[in-house]
Amino acid sequence: MSPKYPLIPKLGNFLHSFLFFLGLFSSAWALRTRFKFDLINAHWLYPDGVAAAWLARIMGVPLVLSGRGCDINVFLFQKYKRRSILHSLRQADRVTVVSEELKSLLLEAGVDNERVTVIRNGIDREIFSPRDKSNCVELLGLSPRSPTILFVGRLTEEEEKGLRYLIFAIRELVQVRKEAILYVVGDGPMLKPYEILVKKIALQAHIHFVGAKAHKDIALWIGACDVFCLPSIREGCPNVVLEALSCGRPVVASRVGDVPKLVGKENGILVEPGNSHALFEALKIAVERKWEQGEICKSVSGLSWDVAASQYYSVLYEAYSNSRFV
Repeated sequence: MSPKYPLIPKLGNFLHSFLFFLGLFSSAWALRTRFKFDLINAHWLYPDGVAAAWLARIMGVPLVLSGRGCDINVFLFQKYKRRSILHSLRQADRVTVVSEELKSLLLEAGVDNERVTVIRNGIDREIFSPRDKSNCVELLGLSPRSPTILFVGRLTEEEEKGLRYLIFAIRELVQVRKEAILYVVGDGPMLKPYEILVKKIALQAHIHFVGAKAHKDIALWIGACDVFCLPSIREGCPNVVLEALSCGRPVVASRVGDVPKLVGKENGILVEPGNSHALFEALKIAVERKWEQGEICKSVSGLSWDVAASQYYSVLYEAYSNSRFV
């Protein structure tokens, strides 16, 4: 369910969860008249989880909250949001997160260990599987450049995806690989500032912003690249890294969140976050190395949505069975 709700300039952040709740309540109430649902599961602790906690209390149903990433490693450390998030977490019957790192942050915040379960994201292998680069380049109408670097992520004001560091790393890379090109897939409030930065340092010929793309089309962009790069400052267990590896592309990424559990010497290179020169060095090595596509794909072969769905079912069933509302 994705309710529509207003956001008021300047007051939007302060009232975000309440305005979300107003939109959610009307939609959920209409749904409730058609069938009596047994449980609410909200993904993203803020504003979704906070609003869902109010709704669950009003409707008298169990609540499972699912943390995904920045809702924990960013919002949990913002004073007003932290208070709201922790209040909803105390109400939740069960909590899921996508990484051990995120679980640790919740435990440090006082959430009971026995109520938190780590469920890693799965991969849709019908979409994210190895593809021929030249074919993908042709389908996207791109010029056949090499090496091609790909970044995929939301361009937020918090800059938690670290794109600024990648831009400066590319400035170094083109000094040694003059045909190098970076495609940035994603949109957000920082798009224009990033475009201005790229123009200021005269990298328009090497960094192209292509906007947000449908999820199914991301696989085509991954197929068109030589190396996927995610230089995040903070992360949980990023789907896009799993998907890039499933497509057989090496990954250069920051050593944050659960990324070190996904990326090793056989499928990529890790760097410390916030270091553009280290990122350049890693990219230089990555584009020159001959990678074994089969080994890269094998590194995430155990992750599937079937496994994740089974784990979610167990958590939801347990939450319902042990709830005070049942």
